[in-house]
Amino acid sequence: MADITVPKKRRRLSELYQSGKLVVINDETDGDPAVVWIKKLSDLEQRKCLDKSAHIRTQYLLMERKKDHAGRDKFVEQLIAYSLDAEESLIGFIVGGKLLEVQQSHESRISEEEEWSKDNYLESLRTLWQDEGLEKKYELNPEDEDAKRVYEELKRFSDQVEEAVAAERDDMIESMRGRPYEDLLSDAVDQLIQTESNVKWIEEFHKWRLFFCVKDPEDHRVPYFEDVEEIEYLPTDVIVRLQDEVEAINVTGLEGKD
Repeated sequence: MADITVPKKRRRLSELYQSGKLVVINDETDGDPAVVWIKKLSDLEQRKCLDKSAHIRTQYLLMERKKDHAGRDKFVEQLIAYSLDAEESLIGFIVGGKLLEVQQSHESRISEEEEWSKDNYLESLRTLWQDEGLEKKYELNPEDEDAKRVYEELKRFSDQVEEAVAAERDDMIESMRGRPYEDLLSDAVDQLIQTESNVKWIEEFHKWRLFFCVKDPEDHRVPYFEDVEEIEYLPTDVIVRLQDEVEAINVTGLEGKD
């Protein structure tokens, strides 16, 4: 008797914490539609996705650090193909890639200055603009007194940030002029490697997330895919649909039942 009831109790306990939904994918052919169970990603599965995607960053990190790595050649070819291999173009490319970080840094610094931080002034302006409907009011009527006042204050903050960014950008450009061409080329390649590394890491993470979230429609503990490589051969529209469903259920916390 114990051999029969204990597994049932164990299964019931796991089912209490299942959350997800059935998804039907129809390719508009005469064949039967595909039915899968989409579940939320557990904390353990989230860590597994991160662990299994980590090798991507490692591969690119090696390529970035080893300046004689053969894999760097394709990035040099990309720069040449897009006419970015001239000295001034390389400088502009390198500086442009750093500007987002520079802007975020100045936004953080300026927002902490007394005129913006006292009494949470900047945050209050943003709340009024985004959450209290003043942005919409300004779009409908730029002369609306309240909306215009908030808009002008937010623009004043933005102008201060842009002025600081422009000054640092000019300093960065000037400091790079006169550097050896090979150093500039190497920095530009490093930037391309970092960008591609981020893209490939995200792609790998999303593949593993699909693997863990897409389950057999009958037994929600069993992965639908035999291995993660199977996902690579799916049609693009199917991958997009599955990713949308996985994203929705992990963001909204939709609760489902077996």
